[in-house]
Amino acid sequence: MYGLIDGDIIAFRSAISAQELWDDEIVIDSRKAIRNADKLIGEWMHGSRAKMPILTLSPKNGGNFRKVINPDYKANRKGTDKPVAYNAVIEHLENNYKVSRIEGLEADDVMGIHGSNPRLKGSVVITIDKDLLTVPCKLFNPMKMKRPQMIRPFSADHAWMIQTLMGDKTDGYAGAKGIGPKKAEAALGDCGNVAQMWKAVTALYEKQGQTEQEALLNTRMARILRYEDYDESNHRIKLWGPSGHEWLDLEGEHDGTSI
Repeated sequence: MYGLIDGDIIAFRSAISAQELWDDEIVIDSRKAIRNADKLIGEWMHGSRAKMPILTLSPKNGGNFRKVINPDYKANRKGTDKPVAYNAVIEHLENNYKVSRIEGLEADDVMGIHGSNPRLKGSVVITIDKDLLTVPCKLFNPMKMKRPQMIRPFSADHAWMIQTLMGDKTDGYAGAKGIGPKKAEAALGDCGNVAQMWKAVTALYEKQGQTEQEALLNTRMARILRYEDYDESNHRIKLWGPSGHEWLDLEGEHDGTSI
């Protein structure tokens, strides 16, 4: 049973913990960052009850399909530097662990694709990112869960549509105007499937003076990819749509993702 770990978060947290401010200068200990990464992976694997770690990583070139469909995606993070030891930790992960990376997709999407793959039944997605609540999978959040939990398809779809309504300002998409968690939950309260949820979502967007196209864009932004959304043979993804999907070819050469 695989433990599908968010390698981006491991690298970031480990690198941050290994730098200190000394006389107004940042002092970095890359060896400490690497030790921290190994320790964190061990702790997360132990809590998940998984047997073999696989680190999912975002593309080296920063390519991301969400930036193609929405240029504002994470635009507010431009100029924000990663911790100095970040690249050293990434290199360590690549050299010492099994790694899965798909050009054009973030680590979250790679986890979502593998975690919902029926061939990998029993594998655990391990992350502290709430976005993975939108994927039907076995999930372990080491900061909030004592043991892995199954995210059922309805719960995943519900969380996905809640995110569509609320948006994610840190990622650069705002959702429906003035909608917080309580209003979002109320809007989806009686919905029993995705079609009903979509109808409720578009109704609320229109009530707020926004268009169905805005709702559709945010629905696609909020959806962490699942196994059925990725065509590995042709290196392309399906963009969700209420009456049919659209295919989007991914940039960069496909380097293999099979586990």
